[in-house]
Amino acid sequence: MDVTSITQIVWRQLAETRSLHSRSHFHAGLPSIVAPRPTRRLAAPPRQVDIDAEIALVHGLARDAYRPKFPELESLVHHAVDYARVLAAIGNEMDLTLVDLEHVLPQATIMVVSVTASTTSGKPLPPDALAKARAAGAAIFLDSKPVCRSVEV
Repeated sequence: MDVTSITQIVWRQLAETRSLHSRSHFHAGLPSIVAPRPTRRLAAPPRQVDIDAEIALVHGLARDAYRPKFPELESLVHHAVDYARVLAAIGNEMDLTLVDLEHVLPQATIMVVSVTASTTSGKPLPPDALAKARAAGAAIFLDSKPVCRSVEV
């Protein structure tokens, strides 16, 4: 499934939700004092949906490439950008006491990652696999500078 089809599905579901909401007659007979006030809804612009879908795709590639080295990392660091930063910091190092993760993760998460890394079954990656993992991780940094803001609908 490509990014375009995912975007189309998301927008189709959003349109169906709006359609159902506009046809709802639940509050039609209530006085205006009792009827709930309309609320503002936020929706991401199409470009942001495309970027988020692309980040999710690239994050999956980075996890797949780095899984042989540190299989538990994806369950410890969930956010794509944080995962990419940890991947860049660790690289192919097997001893995480030599890696400075202070600027990447909170202290509690660093402790969990370090303890887990000491007992991992992972093996060092060959140079080509490590390059692929780092390239996929670097692409995730697109998220570090927001391109679009949410807009009111």
